[in-house]
Amino acid sequence: EYPSLYTELKPGEAFRGTETVLGVHSGDWHAAARAYRDWVSTWYRPYKAQQDSKAWYRQSFWLVTELADGLDSSILKLPPWYDNEKRRLLLREILDEFSRDVGAMPDILHFWGWNWGARRFGLYDEKNYDDMGGLAAFRAALDDVQQNLSIPVSLYIDGTLCGTKLPYCQGLAEELAMRAADGSIPNPFGSYRMCHFTKEWQRHMAEVYPRVYRETGAPIIYVDEVGSPNFMCYAAHHGHPVPLNMSEADYALLKAIREATPEEVALYGEYPVTDVTSQFWDCNISYQVSRWGEQYLGPYYDAGQSDDRMSPALIDALRFLFPRVVQLNLPLGLQYGSWQ
Repeated sequence: EYPSLYTELKPGEAFRGTETVLGVHSGDWHAAARAYRDWVSTWYRPYKAQQDSKAWYRQSFWLVTELADGLDSSILKLPPWYDNEKRRLLLREILDEFSRDVGAMPDILHFWGWNWGARRFGLYDEKNYDDMGGLAAFRAALDDVQQNLSIPVSLYIDGTLCGTKLPYCQGLAEELAMRAADGSIPNPFGSYRMCHFTKEWQRHMAEVYPRVYRETGAPIIYVDEVGSPNFMCYAAHHGHPVPLNMSEADYALLKAIREATPEEVALYGEYPVTDVTSQFWDCNISYQVSRWGEQYLGPYYDAGQSDDRMSPALIDALRFLFPRVVQLNLPLGLQYGSWQ
């Protein structure tokens, strides 16, 4: 997989690739997809994911988030939907106004920005709620939405980043942070990007997810920064091949999170993961509706760019190959670049 990224043979080295079968058929991509789907069905067994008990999640159609296109950047400096003067979240007021304007309530309410500031990435502990009146107030607001309005809440967590200003993250960085080819430690978004392959980081995130669920009652939790082959780690002391195969590391991280998190919690993330890894979650974002998605994802799917005068959307084959893995079309932040 991704041989140009991960398969670099040095003199005298050997490489054993995945067993591959080359077949022929009389048809288009549908025939190949059927053959693949039939093979997958012989071993694909989702673990604490995609169950019949989560039919409510697969049947959800409309997710609303507290961040939207066109907002002034100042909104990012504080938790959105929080009134500093009244010191409380205005979830009910905003949702009621939304319902009056649109004519319906959303199926899911998602929060990207429930934890802003220096503590945004890494710990997700009780201090993350301080800017919203404390954990008890945050939990009460979510309970009101979920119990009285019957709208499940989804919370964003980054499964990779750890803030550079947090002593906890500083203490982990030397051993666990991803390394660039020159040995340096990148710090995107004011954070370290922790290596998914490391057992200590897997254990940390396996503690974070069930705890956030216990504290907030949110039955849907996001796992960001998995499914991208571009996050390369060159840290030889981590014990993985150099560079790291992110697909293998993602498998280990998501497996650890899924094993620790109660089965009623739906886990989801941004990019599609490999078929074996998808057994541990319930949804991934799909960018097929955006031209940005076509430009970025097209090369990975061996798809050329379409004529701008026609539909720019790629076929989302995962909808048909893995129908229980929700494909979330997300035009957020793509103003004028999608079907908006």
